Amino acid sequence: TNNPATNGCPDRDGDGIVDKLDECPDVKGPAENNGCPWTEVHVSKRLSSILFEYNSDKIVESSYEDVRVAAQILNSDDLKDKHFYIDGHADQRGSAAYNKTLSLKRAKAIVKVLNERAGVDASRLTARGLGETQLLCTEETEECYQKNRRVEVLPKSATVVETKVVKPTTKKKK
Repeated sequence: TNNPATNGCPDRDGDGIVDKLDECPDVKGPAENNGCPWTEVHVSKRLSSILFEYNSDKIVESSYEDVRVAAQILNSDDLKDKHFYIDGHADQRGSAAYNKTLSLKRAKAIVKVLNERAGVDASRLTARGLGETQLLCTEETEECYQKNRRVEVLPKSATVVETKVVKPTTKKKK
């Protein structure tokens, strides 16, 4: 394409990023994502970094930058017409019923903040509380608890086939 921004260098997808610097030269994407389109995975990475106060649905102040970036991605041309589940998860401490309620409150808190602070249309987002039904690990350590306390985004068009529990790697004695 003949784009003045690319100084005559090839830009097959016309996104303004020259092919030699574009990680996805055949599909348009923003410069912030190296010329590749945004996907749910990018939103998930941001949402999974969001921390909540202990035993609460109050988002920790330091997490609002992740909320802002997740909203930007959700509102991008690549994702703005798609609908998503916002799934809250809990760690294995506490009763299953309590954790289901807490994880739903956390998912709803994310939907609310994405809508109110960042302008994501709330009708595109459905909060679900999955409690401790999809643990990523089972050790009774703070690191494991933190991995399990998370919020994930899932396109409504997706089907989850399985969730795997990751077993800790055992260190061999020398």
